[in-house]
Amino acid sequence: MPVFGKSFLFAEQHNFFSRLGFQLYGYPFVGGWLRSVYFRKAISDLKPSRILDAGCGAGEYSFYLAEKFPELQAEACDLFAEAVKKNRETQKKMNLSSIEFFQADIRKQLSRNQYDLIFSIDVLQGIREKEKVFKAFNLALKKGGHLFLHIPFQNTKITVSKKGLPIDVGIKSTVSEGELLQAIKNAGFSIIESRKTFGFFGATAWKSDNFLMQKKAGIMRAAALPFLKLFAYFDTLVENREGKSLMVLARK
Repeated sequence: MPVFGKSFLFAEQHNFFSRLGFQLYGYPFVGGWLRSVYFRKAISDLKPSRILDAGCGAGEYSFYLAEKFPELQAEACDLFAEAVKKNRETQKKMNLSSIEFFQADIRKQLSRNQYDLIFSIDVLQGIREKEKVFKAFNLALKKGGHLFLHIPFQNTKITVSKKGLPIDVGIKSTVSEGELLQAIKNAGFSIIESRKTFGFFGATAWKSDNFLMQKKAGIMRAAALPFLKLFAYFDTLVENREGKSLMVLARK
């Protein structure tokens, strides 16, 4: 059965105790886990045959989908060669031959009419020419293909106050939710679903997890992780009036 973040077990930088923690609690980072919940819920009714992971980072989403859909053709690109190299090494260990990892800049032209699903998760916040990227995604999708986006409104750093509480200091995005949605529509998409994420529940759980990591409170964090995940999950059950990120599912 596919498990999100399973590639974590094959990464060299994680020790025995980290791998044991994964076996007990699943993906060990609350923020990444919550993003994956939104993604898995949004695409639960889709059965893509060819996908593009645009800005794949550590490749968790591509690895997950490759196990979920054995016949899938997956392509995953990242701007950084080191990320691509590490993902290829992990791919060999996981014996997943259906993914092609390659280095690319998603702001430039992509192959046309190739994919059923394109997703880009926590990548576009650093790119100014967002509408240009959305248009490139539209051209790369087949007619009726889907686009999943998760875009933070802030680049946030977690700091600790004098009282020991987690606070965030971030640079606000200059693009509003309305402007992002309009740019997606201008690129030729129809919006199926959009919602703010990392509202009170998600942000609180995520900040608390980061706080414990910064304090290197390994045992306390391990004990708290199931409860933080449960608290974060409520983020997906309520309509967040405010949120640190935006999730969008759109169709060409």
